[in-house]
Amino acid sequence: MQKERVSIPDPAQIALIQRALAGLARRLLASQSAAWSWVNWYCGSAVPRDKIAGASTEFTLKPFLIIWLDLRLHIRCADGIPDMLPFDHPMSLKSILARLLGSWVFSSTAWLYEWMTANSAWQESCANLLDPLPDRTEEGLVLDLGIGPGVSALRMGVRQPQVRFVGLDLSRPMLKRARTGRRQAGWPSGRLMLVQADAGRLPLADSSFDAAAAHSFLYLIPDHHAALIEANRVMRSGGLAAFMEPNADRADWGWLLRQHSGKLLFTFSLWRIYNWIHGRFSPASFTAAFEQAGFSHVDIERALGGFGIYGWARKR
Repeated sequence: MQKERVSIPDPAQIALIQRALAGLARRLLASQSAAWSWVNWYCGSAVPRDKIAGASTEFTLKPFLIIWLDLRLHIRCADGIPDMLPFDHPMSLKSILARLLGSWVFSSTAWLYEWMTANSAWQESCANLLDPLPDRTEEGLVLDLGIGPGVSALRMGVRQPQVRFVGLDLSRPMLKRARTGRRQAGWPSGRLMLVQADAGRLPLADSSFDAAAAHSFLYLIPDHHAALIEANRVMRSGGLAAFMEPNADRADWGWLLRQHSGKLLFTFSLWRIYNWIHGRFSPASFTAAFEQAGFSHVDIERALGGFGIYGWARKR
């Protein structure tokens, strides 16, 4: 028996219904200040921090409101369940999870990410990024995209003591932790300069860096192509692009178990789930991404027992 084809409302209809529901929620909850704060922010305004219980955290319910509305609209309008749709459909389970577990997670749980990355395997993979740089006595300048809590730059800097870094991230809580890490490592601010900016629109001069590096970053951003093009723009001719991203090929779980670390098992299992949602790179797709952004001499290598993949390339 052939199944009846379900109809999915177009994005404009969904947005219209969401706005109507949000407006209704405003009127119903206007007398309740805490609930009003959440709904007010969902509708586009800032949340007053003093209205939120436990205001010391950056956590917000906005993604959960979005997911709840999207799920209700999908079930009512399409009479189906999210994973009946293609993965790339905006209402599929994977797409919904991607919105739920978006960039806000890293701002809200910067402390957890810092704890998860404080292990020797992860830090060693950060340090390896600049290995293709030639031995040199003069200073080099490296751009660390998506620096997070600073682990990547600090580990690269231990192995490359002649290098200075500019660390870039959109998340203020992450940059705050990177600043703390810099101080604890005894680095002066001139050794690691921190910038809050978008990797797709770098506020940096052309041809000003010897290398651009990032660790587990490209897969998270909406347009990794724009970020690679911008990295190419700010690098000097012959400069090194050094990235480590989740690997689309089969990971070696045996390698992970042989590390005999419950913390590492937790970290890599969670990372594997997270990059299943947001995306992974195969050797072919990584190579293509570099070449489309104007890089050449691409070199690909497995990392972290196959959970990750290194990509190195040179600016033409």
